[in-house]
Amino acid sequence: MWREKHCYENLPFICYDELFSGEVNVSSMTHGGGVVSWDKAPGVNVDHYRVELSNGNKSTTPNVTLELQNLVPGKRYKVQIFPVKCGRDLNPLDATFYTLPMTISNIMKVKVETNFITLNWSVPIGERDNYFVNWTEKDNKTFSTELCTITDLEPGQLYTFTVRAVVNKSLFGEPDTISVYTKPSMVQNLTSLNNDSTAINVSWSSSDRNTSSHCYKVLLNETVQENCTVSQNASLPNLTSGTTYRVTVFALANGTEEGQAVSIYAFTKPEQVKNLTLRSTENTTTATWILLADRSETLKFNVSLYLNNKKLNEDTVYTYYHTFTDLKSTSLYVVSVTTIVGILLSEPATATTYTLPDPPDGLKTSVINTTTIELSWYPPKTSAGGQNITYNLSYTSPFWGTSATWNTINNSTVISNLTPGTKYILGVAAYAGVNISRRIFINATTVANFKNLTLTMLCSSDKLLYCKEKVTKDLLQTKLNNTIITNFDDSIVWHLYWKEGK
Repeated sequence: MWREKHCYENLPFICYDELFSGEVNVSSMTHGGGVVSWDKAPGVNVDHYRVELSNGNKSTTPNVTLELQNLVPGKRYKVQIFPVKCGRDLNPLDATFYTLPMTISNIMKVKVETNFITLNWSVPIGERDNYFVNWTEKDNKTFSTELCTITDLEPGQLYTFTVRAVVNKSLFGEPDTISVYTKPSMVQNLTSLNNDSTAINVSWSSSDRNTSSHCYKVLLNETVQENCTVSQNASLPNLTSGTTYRVTVFALANGTEEGQAVSIYAFTKPEQVKNLTLRSTENTTTATWILLADRSETLKFNVSLYLNNKKLNEDTVYTYYHTFTDLKSTSLYVVSVTTIVGILLSEPATATTYTLPDPPDGLKTSVINTTTIELSWYPPKTSAGGQNITYNLSYTSPFWGTSATWNTINNSTVISNLTPGTKYILGVAAYAGVNISRRIFINATTVANFKNLTLTMLCSSDKLLYCKEKVTKDLLQTKLNNTIITNFDDSIVWHLYWKEGK
């Protein structure tokens, strides 16, 4: 059917839907947005494009790109692109994408040991699936929380840790880094060596692979002597001799991370005892000594006893004196005292002493003639085996007032040039050093050369025949005998005979 229309009248228009296909690309992603672009819709008369996000945001644009803003970091979004043609939506293009996770911040070390380090950091704004931690080119690990522990590390080494938030296993946020040293290993072979009386020298070693960043702190009885020395040895001066000290050493990595401390007990060489004094009796010797340096700890001493260059006894004591018993008299003993501290010994101090002598034994005499007496004896019984015994001899004539003393090392002597018929008091004592024993005595009388001395007595009495009575004679004889005894006693040889006159 033919129908005529005026050319100035609008004619009806039919908008046919066409199939919309193409690709959507999201680029230039940031924490809060990105740029979405898509292929142009086919045909003509497309008024604009409406962009819808899964969070409900909608935007329109006549272009085929749109900048997305104010999105949540690390979040998954779905975007749909609707071409609008003749007031109607064509079928959309859609795609999904993730914004980048937020940058990690405030990363800190929580715990540091020789073979592991624990880190934590602040929770980033937005969302993330987990965290990616990297510390060497080949070593990395994924963690689900803001706290992580990295194990199997080497002691005393520097590690730089990089932490990123991760979404979709492939999108990483900006990293934060931290450099941390593991604690160094405890020092090994800590040894005290070449110590003297006022200093301790120590050395040690380390098993760590790289010790270039290491230094060492040295403590003496908890007092710091070396704060950070790079040497693996130290000399600790100005100490007290004969004293035990606790030496502690530990390594520091970068001067901050302290390894486990190792301690030993070290000793200064003890001082030699002073004023070693010996006091003896016949069978004991007591040694006393002092130390000049003051100290609070108890020391021990090795005390040894020698006789004739042979060690007889050795004792360890914790006092400043010691007594040896059951000794031989009149014997020269040597006492040695050594100070002991730990395994160190002082120079020995020695002193000698004689035990006090007992007197000689078995003293006897033999009168040889008018002017000679032989005297003999035995050594003191308690000095059997002792050497260097000297005897002091003496004789005295009480009547004549003569005397003499001399020394001998023999056990007998012959005394000559004596006076005939005289009683001599003979004495012997034993010397030991400057000490002398009690003196023992024996009497001996030389053979007499008799001379006669006649005393004439005249008796007169007013009593008739009194002088002829026996009692008178006996009384006279007794009185005369007593008079002689009073003057001579037995100091010389004499005999009184009574002879009747004619």
